[in-house]
Parts: sequence; C-alpha cells; structure tokens
Amino acid sequence: SQTPIMDPDQYTVTISIFDVIGNLVITKSMDQKDKSVANWTCSWDGRNKNGRAVGAGVYSGIITVNKNNAANSTKRIHIGIKR
Repeated sequence: SQTPIMDPDQYTVTISIFDVIGNLVITKSMDQKDKSVANWTCSWDGRNKNGRAVGAGVYSGIITVNKNNAANSTKRIHIGIKR
C-alpha cells in the first residue's frame, strides 16, 4: 500500500548543527522530498549562520520532528567536514 503511516503535512523537521564544544553553528528547516510520504532531506554547505566556512572536524546534528509545532522526537547524528 502507498498510504503513508503519518500525515506529513502535520510535521515540520529541523536540524541544528553544533561544533565540538556545543556552540550552535546553524539551524535549518528540512524539506520534504516527497509529499506523499514522510521523507525529509537537507543539505548543508558547511557554513555557519554568519556565512563563514566552518573548520574541518566532526559536528553534531540534532534532528527535531515537530507535530503541530510541538517537539515530538529528536535524533542525534554526526557530520564530518573535510577541507
């Protein structure tokens, strides 16, 4: 069946990226890849919120899923930058 298990129109997804000492680098909204299913994507150009390129290293990302503007769940990921 192609019926989604959740209504993607009720959800927003953001990712917050932090440096190794916990400073917020940037927060971005994730876009729905396909409106018929709950599938979100995001690309990051390796720049901080001021537009400056960040250094090489490992950054932490926290993906937050919000349903009707209330935090529903979070997921932590690691992002590597190589220059």
